[in-house]
Amino acid sequence: MANEAECRGKGWVERDSERVAHSEEYLRHAVDASGLLLRSLQVVSVRTEAHTPLQGHLCVVQRQGQSEAANGAVNVKLT
Repeated sequence: MANEAECRGKGWVERDSERVAHSEEYLRHAVDASGLLLRSLQVVSVRTEAHTPLQGHLCVVQRQGQSEAANGAVNVKLT
């Protein structure tokens, strides 16, 4: 998880661990640009690193124009 200041306008930042962290604004833009509908965006603990829980975004998206029953739910964790 990253904030806009540390992303320096890119929407993401590469950490020392070589993992990429995305800002909430970037995720919202990416979902919108893909034509999907953002059903939920939550901050959750996605993993531990050096015995410390790390926060990330949990996004639930849906194809536009389809019901949840027809589309199914897909959960994707992005950090």
